[in-house]
Amino acid sequence: MSFQDPSDEALRVARAGSGMAWAVVFYVSGFILVQLIAWAMTPLTRDRLLLSSLPLFLASLPLNLLLPRPPGVGRFSGVGLHLDRQAVSNAAVGAGLSAAIAGLIIGIQLAMGVIRIEPAVPGGAFLLSHAGVEFIVAHFMLAAAGEELAFRGYGFQQLARALTPPGAAVATALFFGFVHGSNPAVTELGVANTVLFGLVFGLALVWSRSWWLPFGLHLGWNLTLGFLGARISGITMKVAWQEIVVVDHGVWSGGDYGPEGSLLTTLLAAALAAVLWRFHRSHSQTLIWDDQAAVSDPSREGG
Repeated sequence: MSFQDPSDEALRVARAGSGMAWAVVFYVSGFILVQLIAWAMTPLTRDRLLLSSLPLFLASLPLNLLLPRPPGVGRFSGVGLHLDRQAVSNAAVGAGLSAAIAGLIIGIQLAMGVIRIEPAVPGGAFLLSHAGVEFIVAHFMLAAAGEELAFRGYGFQQLARALTPPGAAVATALFFGFVHGSNPAVTELGVANTVLFGLVFGLALVWSRSWWLPFGLHLGWNLTLGFLGARISGITMKVAWQEIVVVDHGVWSGGDYGPEGSLLTTLLAAALAAVLWRFHRSHSQTLIWDDQAAVSDPSREGG
């Protein structure tokens, strides 16, 4: 028979309570800041691309860097934002993997005849025909960074203290799907796939202990679909040279929600989530920061 030290249980409860409280502070503050920034930007620009990506990024970045964290945990390294060779490698691998998956799904849909590619014509929610490639890439980078800072940043770390890292991955995935529930042409399958993607991104963070892997996965997916002319979460994205037109609005095409509403995406995202779920178990359950390790290792300060 084993006996648990009451002080250990009290520490666990205190840690969980602190993590949940600061996660709530992060998400509530972030929601308010996004609304204020969007309100302030609206009279200055009518660019819907900018208004769709910049407020979330501008709200999430300072919150990730400035909110309190356990003693000894660095501002950047504490949320996996430190930029080094491994970070670049994680981002590149993530982008390459998700780009390959997105390209595979589009290829299968073309082979099945449920979509076709046509020359782009004016119209749609976002028209990128007059925007340079640099602007388009910058938009996708801002959009991916903003969402990953919001869902896989400081709030994720604090939720991991309360729920364990896999629990935080599940919780943020559900929240990720919820906030996409009001997107244009959204479907139940589209929301389910968004939750699956959120789980993939969260487990990628747990497995790699680096924010840059989920960022790369997110960016590669959006960039590939955007440049192929597909809809992204129901939002029409058009490039100068082509667009994807839905021929069959069934579950294989995803309909007007785009490939993220396709059953093909469900199968591939679920398979990737299952692989990551299996492999995360061989890694530390403390995620990026660990209260005890942070206190005992002064070298982690400042990161």
